[in-house]
Amino acid sequence: MNGDVADAAPAKTHEQTFIDVMAEKCQSRCLNAHLLPSLCIAQACLESAYGTSELAVQANNLFGIKASNWSGRVYNKATKEWDGSKYITITAGFRAYDTMVACVEDYIKKLTTMPRYSNLVGCTDINKACEYIRADGWRPARLTRPVCCCREAVQPDAV
Repeated sequence: MNGDVADAAPAKTHEQTFIDVMAEKCQSRCLNAHLLPSLCIAQACLESAYGTSELAVQANNLFGIKASNWSGRVYNKATKEWDGSKYITITAGFRAYDTMVACVEDYIKKLTTMPRYSNLVGCTDINKACEYIRADGWRPARLTRPVCCCREAVQPDAV
């Protein structure tokens, strides 16, 4: 049916558009750092609600990176933290970035320079990377388990 609506490609969802944008920003940067782009993309999707969270919109912070040991701009917001027995709401400072690329580059720097994340550098198995980042303490299992599910939506980690 040439020219008919039935021939048109389906419109991309907001989620797929965000994944495509993140792939463009993450792929070469992650591969150059010997990190899996799919892990970066999947974490950005989940941490930022596909770029729609308050932190992503107001501070270009796609990964929920706090402002500790940071001399740049800070965005303060309420967040839930585990106090050892229950979740409590606190106001915390988060890193604020001028661009999404600056955030991705900071995320990569964090994973490649902090000793606790050294097991992610050179890891080529996304399932192992998900296990490692959870064990390394990035976030509780309730978040990193969906990262492993979300990775299915992103492109392969090849060049």
